[in-house]
Amino acid sequence: MMRSRIWIVAIVFASLMGPFGNQPGGRSPCAVWAAVDTLKLEALSKVQVERKRVYLIDLFSEAALPENVRELLAKSDIGEAPAVGSEKVIHRDQLKAYLVRLLSPQGYDSSQIDLQASDRITIRRSSVQISKEQIEEIYKDFIATRAPWDANDVVVRGVWFSGATVEVPAGNMSHEVVANPNERFLGNVAVTVHFVVDGEKERSVRVAGKVDVYQNVVHSLRAIRRNEVIQMSDVEFQRTNIADTPDRFATQMDQVVGKRMLRELGFHQPVALADMDRPLTLKRGSLVSILYETPGLKLSAKGQAKEDGSAGSTIRVLNITTNKTVLCLIVDETTVRAMP
Repeated sequence: MMRSRIWIVAIVFASLMGPFGNQPGGRSPCAVWAAVDTLKLEALSKVQVERKRVYLIDLFSEAALPENVRELLAKSDIGEAPAVGSEKVIHRDQLKAYLVRLLSPQGYDSSQIDLQASDRITIRRSSVQISKEQIEEIYKDFIATRAPWDANDVVVRGVWFSGATVEVPAGNMSHEVVANPNERFLGNVAVTVHFVVDGEKERSVRVAGKVDVYQNVVHSLRAIRRNEVIQMSDVEFQRTNIADTPDRFATQMDQVVGKRMLRELGFHQPVALADMDRPLTLKRGSLVSILYETPGLKLSAKGQAKEDGSAGSTIRVLNITTNKTVLCLIVDETTVRAMP
């Protein structure tokens, strides 16, 4: 009878051990308690994040975390990352509250989470510095590809923007340069450089510089007096910076040769377009024939020029017969046409 009782106790004990006995592939009884044992987590004191959002996983060294805990932390979004150049602080108690809320469904309460962390955890966004030289190169490349001038004629200098460097978030970076649609790319030129990281615009910088353009400008080879007609032998080309006065001076010989100077021009001076006119065709007091033309009728009368003028210009002419002044278009040295 005693022997039968001993076997019954042995069977009951074996059934209680079940799969936790020391069988191949089984676990010891202490493994059951390990599932709800203290979880030790060690947080970083300073964190650099590369994403726009912060996750709990960012605050820990991933290698030291159990796999199931690591997966939970990686999915837990705790807010937006700080802007570049600033920082975000999470306090230890705040982090502990995050962990308790996340791990409670896994069977842990606050007493079983051993958080090793400093009082303040500082989070910063990873960033890269764009140097002054890089921005200057971006500006110069843009001018070279967009300016309507020959690259050999262009000199870019004095590139300037606010600050010594530009800081943007780390990531896949590109840039876009925008200029005024009416920009001539001459003289003082300002553009805006947009820096894009991972497809999102992160920073815009206003960049300015001086664009000098050197072209052949017509210069005098001698002193030219007022009312003189310029000949080919009177002028030559000289390389001149036209950045400040792009439309003032003649850059083609046909703009100058055969034209009359309206003022005196010194030796080796650039020839301004506004200082020239066509040669005088008529002088004040010259006798002319005035043509009066209407559909089906053509008359002429004697007249006298009341002022100087060139072919194609209009002047006042006195009709000698009627003693009336008429506005006329100069045809040639002896003929004018009355304006309707």
